[in-house]
Amino acid sequence: MYVFYSWVSEILISRPTFAALMKRLKQYWDKLKEKWNLKNDWHGLWIMGVFAVTGFSILYVKDPVFNFFGYYNLEPGVWKVLAYIAIIYPLYQLLLISWGTILGQPKFFWWMLGKMNGRFLKQFKRNK
Repeated sequence: MYVFYSWVSEILISRPTFAALMKRLKQYWDKLKEKWNLKNDWHGLWIMGVFAVTGFSILYVKDPVFNFFGYYNLEPGVWKVLAYIAIIYPLYQLLLISWGTILGQPKFFWWMLGKMNGRFLKQFKRNK
């Protein structure tokens, strides 16, 4: 592990800059663990892994769903963007809950889903 960090710091950035970057990343990670009420670093990495699996899954699922809804037949413009959001947002949430449950973190991802929807609905109500 040290060899990799040594190589990165020698080639890409100076040691003081690399050390400052690592310190900043550690502060951000600790803040995220506190905000999300994570038990330890491994729990945080597991959660990040679920987000990664969900992101990759949406890439494989979106094409058949878009074909089903006729998304590719729409003309480029505002309606196509709105259709994309209307299809992808609920699909992502469904996959997030599914993968979160399969990988053993249903409580956390139901909480995250409520948080995501709360922000979205708050913005929608504010614009009315």
